[in-house]
Amino acid sequence: MDGHPIQFKWILWAHLPNFNQWDDNSYIKIMTISSIEDMLLLTELFPETIIQKSMLFLMKDGIKPYWEDPKNKNGGGFSYKVFPKNIQGFWNHLIYLLVGNNILNDPKIINNVCGITVSPKKGGHNIVKIWMSNKDNMNPKIITSDKIMNDYKCVFLPHKLNK
Repeated sequence: MDGHPIQFKWILWAHLPNFNQWDDNSYIKIMTISSIEDMLLLTELFPETIIQKSMLFLMKDGIKPYWEDPKNKNGGGFSYKVFPKNIQGFWNHLIYLLVGNNILNDPKIINNVCGITVSPKKGGHNIVKIWMSNKDNMNPKIITSDKIMNDYKCVFLPHKLNK
């Protein structure tokens, strides 16, 4: 492994917004992040328009980018509404927090983070989510509090309702 290794490997997936299939074959694996250098490559070279107009999933290695994955199915996500002019900065900030294991205030539950996602919406904004493996910690106060994160309202939405 070259560079400065990180605790977890992360896989960047893409799904075209106009593509109506949602099976394994509809997701495109873009890259694996296994070092700080990989993370910097992603955040410094990835075009803003792709972040604004694509569905991107940065998932922990071994977790598929859809709700039905066993690691995701009982969880949910912290959801943020972000406008296109701010999406690149917000997305990159979340990547830094995620890869650095600083996305949550409580390091004891960092293993519950499955990944982060961004998707464009018809209203002209993007939805960014932090996916969690369970619904044990649904209070947005567990998310790292800093100048960037505090500028956005956050709500927790379960992936599916329990019966």
